[in-house]
Amino acid sequence: MNRSKKCTKCGLVKSLNEFYIRKKSVSDGRAYLCKECALKYYKKIYQENPEKYWEAQKRWVRKNPVKKWSMVVLARKRDLGFDIRITFDELYQIVRNIKVCYYCGRNLVYRNKNRTCDNSASLDRINNGKIISKNTIRVVCIQCNRTKQNRTHNQFVGYCEKIADKFEEVRE
Repeated sequence: MNRSKKCTKCGLVKSLNEFYIRKKSVSDGRAYLCKECALKYYKKIYQENPEKYWEAQKRWVRKNPVKKWSMVVLARKRDLGFDIRITFDELYQIVRNIKVCYYCGRNLVYRNKNRTCDNSASLDRINNGKIISKNTIRVVCIQCNRTKQNRTHNQFVGYCEKIADKFEEVRE
């Protein structure tokens, strides 16, 4: 399988990793422009017409809330000094089919006009370590993540069981 591609702008043959992932309508699933040329192109568009650029950005976010969420989450964790061992593509592949909170089963919201609500999606670190990888994360609602705080998964489940046991008589 060919693992390289020629950029239609600069004409250089580059690794597929040097091209953004695009819809399946492109045979190799990658953009025609390499990332470097694409960034130059979008910078030029922004400088020529910033209002049009920002309107296009808003449309993209409305159309791709899970992708935007994935990008923002990884950027925030990286800025906070976490050891990121997962790519955007890997996180997106995990998250794109998650519709409910792992703990409470509530429907998740990936975009809410820059405001969080109790069912906003949140990235939970299972054992609160500094490593973000496929095996150390879960997608949960922000309310469960806030309640879990610095507890490990097992500690949190035990905590929830104690609360449920205490009020079991009330449910009967």
